[in-house]
Amino acid sequence: MTAWVRRHERGLIMAWFVGATLLVGLLSAWILTGAADRTVDAWNARWPAKLARLERLVAAGHHAEAIPRLEQLVREFPAQSVKHRLDLERERLLALLAQCYQTLGQKRRCLETLERLVAFDPRNYANHLAQARALTAFADSAEAAYAEVLRIHPNHLEAVSELVEHFYAGARWGEVVATYERYLDAFLVAPVVLRFGETRLQLELPIDGQPHVIEAPVVLDAGWRGTLCIESGGYSVRLGALELVEASVVGKAQPCGARRLIPSAEHPWEVTAASETEPGLFVATGPESRACSEVTGPPGAVARVRIELTAWKALSPELWQMVQQSYVNLLRSDVLERVRTRSRIGGCLAAGTLFVD
Repeated sequence: MTAWVRRHERGLIMAWFVGATLLVGLLSAWILTGAADRTVDAWNARWPAKLARLERLVAAGHHAEAIPRLEQLVREFPAQSVKHRLDLERERLLALLAQCYQTLGQKRRCLETLERLVAFDPRNYANHLAQARALTAFADSAEAAYAEVLRIHPNHLEAVSELVEHFYAGARWGEVVATYERYLDAFLVAPVVLRFGETRLQLELPIDGQPHVIEAPVVLDAGWRGTLCIESGGYSVRLGALELVEASVVGKAQPCGARRLIPSAEHPWEVTAASETEPGLFVATGPESRACSEVTGPPGAVARVRIELTAWKALSPELWQMVQQSYVNLLRSDVLERVRTRSRIGGCLAAGTLFVD
């Protein structure tokens, strides 16, 4: 064999060289034409497809049947860290497995799976929330898990409500009040859109239950008349006043003219996903909340708008009832009155809890 190799050494080298060149060329073409990416995508697509099938199985109520298949998929699933492209799918997978265990009353396995979920991505508040809800369902202490949710996402209405309900049931009025006040004080700025006909102006408004005067540039023709809409994105808002200010004229010293609008009972607004409970107060009922009215500008061209707005975080009647009663039980009616002005029942989860990209 060795002698044969020596006799054919040059031919073998040429064959190896030609074969290697062809292989490199084929690999290059496979990569450059996008076939490699398509192959990898097709391979990776198997995992979400398997997960989707199991989600449908669980949705149909077949929890016991789904568990062994979910356990196997957890073992095989390629995402082992949040840096993997399928990291969110792994979180869905673990949460689904925990849900099945919880439904079948398998407490230890459920909580162990949720520990794995939290450890996989401890910065995702939804993982801590799933853990908190499972602990609550099993009558275990969930305070630390809820605290972690609110450390990451302090404006999460559902977590605030569930934690307040826990404290309220235990007659822990002080914790109820403290939890709610932290919710009120948590920093939150949200976009509120003003539309002057076809002209759109977006304002960044602090959501804290306190009035804010915002001034911004806007260009409207002289004598403009049209529809003004305030789009609050699910937040309840109060319009204190709106002023359209004329542009200054070069060489003229007189002050700029303006047209000021103050809401009144004689001037109702047309509302969508909201209700006008009093003049200028629009209580949101959905994420598309909007209030519109016909407005006439000043005689001259408009250069800027000055508006006074108050916006409130979402608040359910049940949460407010528990909070209000806790202040009363603590004999803190004076504080309650201050908190009441910063609280308004209404809004929805799009108002500070859920954010859609």
